[in-house]
Amino acid sequence: MKPRYVFAILSALVCTNCVQADDAQKASDAVAPAARPNSETIGVRISKLTHNPDGTLLAIFDTKDKQGNTIPREVLITPDTVVNIGGQLKKSSDIKDEMIKDVVVAMVGQDGRKAILLRWGRVMLNVTKEDLTPAQFAALQAVAPKATAESDTAVDKRVDAYVAVLHLNAPDREERLKNVLRTNLRAVRDAHNAWIVPSKNVREDLNKGLAADLTSEQIDKIKDLLTDNSIQRHYIAYHVIVPGLTKTAVFIVVAPVVGLLLGFFNMVAVSWIFRRAHPGKVDHLFRRLQLVSAALYSLGHGGNDAQKTMGVIALLLFTTGQIDHFYIPQWVVIVCGIAIALGTLMGGWRIVHTLGARVTKLRPVGGFCAETAGAISLFGATHLGIPVSTTHTITGAIVGVGAVHRLSAVRWGIAGRIVWAWVLTIPASAFVAALTFYVTSKLGG
Repeated sequence: MKPRYVFAILSALVCTNCVQADDAQKASDAVAPAARPNSETIGVRISKLTHNPDGTLLAIFDTKDKQGNTIPREVLITPDTVVNIGGQLKKSSDIKDEMIKDVVVAMVGQDGRKAILLRWGRVMLNVTKEDLTPAQFAALQAVAPKATAESDTAVDKRVDAYVAVLHLNAPDREERLKNVLRTNLRAVRDAHNAWIVPSKNVREDLNKGLAADLTSEQIDKIKDLLTDNSIQRHYIAYHVIVPGLTKTAVFIVVAPVVGLLLGFFNMVAVSWIFRRAHPGKVDHLFRRLQLVSAALYSLGHGGNDAQKTMGVIALLLFTTGQIDHFYIPQWVVIVCGIAIALGTLMGGWRIVHTLGARVTKLRPVGGFCAETAGAISLFGATHLGIPVSTTHTITGAIVGVGAVHRLSAVRWGIAGRIVWAWVLTIPASAFVAALTFYVTSKLGG
């Protein structure tokens, strides 16, 4: 693995560990090496854009030869040029002069000058064939890697292996299932080769074909097999990762609210149950019960918060091609453990003091209620496959416990500062990671 990826990961992790995947259409990348047509990938930066009277743009790319010398290269951008900015299909008119400092990749056609595909960032277009004009799709097809006989054979072998696992013992059903899977995998492969996502009917045809001959358990088994065999990175990015990140972003807000409500109701319930008990005995009891609630809360933290940190790193490794299928390398587990331990060692006590004494003053019974609320929230989120922040959750729970006594028992100014820290942490960590990646890229060449 390249050092700059490691440094960027560690920098972001030290700054924050706040950010799995959702169910989606599952398809395999059963693609053997394909023959690339007579096209060329060029570009690092556009140094100059010239807007021509006929509506075309002339882009000057700063390319480099083997000796590292910069060589200007002209690329013509026409209305039919496929322009990919951040995965979104844009028009050539959307290319502005201020973009010339951006990193760009251009697929240049056989004429050596006309641009077929511009990619701002190495991401797949989040469009299907139906979203493109015939000229644009033809242009993509012209430079896309072509399926080979070896690729078709690889698909056939994988399909045979999948069907054999089901032990259907029904030749007609097996043959129909094989045809469905072959058609789906080849359609997915061809779409990815053209840097677009498969059409909606590809997924629909797969689901209909599977439902015609398989039980729900067998369908799940087939989809699990498809998932386990190196899913196309870009398919994962747009059909799994993006929905997963959306869910994560939503629960950045939802998690502390859930923690607050659970903390509030826990405290109300405990106060009512022990309303006639002696305060000293209640204090003594909950000092012991806090050991249980703290253990449950710690288990919830390890099962969710720590796991998502490893998942984020594995996601980066997978989408950048550093690992050929999605799994958690052992060194990632070790690095995460070291980074989290060091972070706790350097700043953990100050967070404990802020939450336990400054936001609101917690007694053992309040600590038990807050920790239990946090544990329940984390267990629920983990069961649903939703990564949440342990700190967000417990902060909400503590505020909820404090609010039971009276609203003034919560120092809302400090709570507001914590919220602002949450808001700023994500872009700050992204900035540190980007800066570190940039510096190490320059140093590493």
